[in-house]
Amino acid sequence: MSHIVKCRACGIKFNTDVEPWVMPSTNYYYHKNCYEQWAKKQGALEAKMSDDEWFEALKYYLNHIVKAPIDWRKLTSQWNNFLKQKKTAKGIYFTMRYAYDVVKMDKEKSQGGIGIVSLTYQDSCDYWEQRFKRDATIIEKIEKQAQEQMRQRVNLVAQTKKKTVKKKAISLEDI
Repeated sequence: MSHIVKCRACGIKFNTDVEPWVMPSTNYYYHKNCYEQWAKKQGALEAKMSDDEWFEALKYYLNHIVKAPIDWRKLTSQWNNFLKQKKTAKGIYFTMRYAYDVVKMDKEKSQGGIGIVSLTYQDSCDYWEQRFKRDATIIEKIEKQAQEQMRQRVNLVAQTKKKTVKKKAISLEDI
């Protein structure tokens, strides 16, 4: 039975029964080579993270660090709307870090989304700019931390075939 999935790195569909693959998170499939190239890029400090990578970092931060209740559909919709409003993916991520780490926003008031970004984006930018003036490496440290968190949660999945075991039918006459 074939299982066709789409690689999140290159966007090409492939059969998991035929090609080697990696699944770092539930339903996130990558060709093994595509994932290795992506992981190398994550380790390089000069490489900048893409919007999708910032979104993954934000989801990880909200789900595993803050442990906030998340409405995934709402989160994705708000993320896309903020990007359309010319807010940067990195800025959205740092705004949420500002909201939870600095302002100590109550995670229960988030209502499963990131609507607070529209209210605190500028305050967050001002805060991070001031922090950067005091410590020029703070942004780099947080970026590296986000990359490291993404790298740590990788679960390599070995390609194996499932064995089906036929169970012997039991007849009532045998009892």
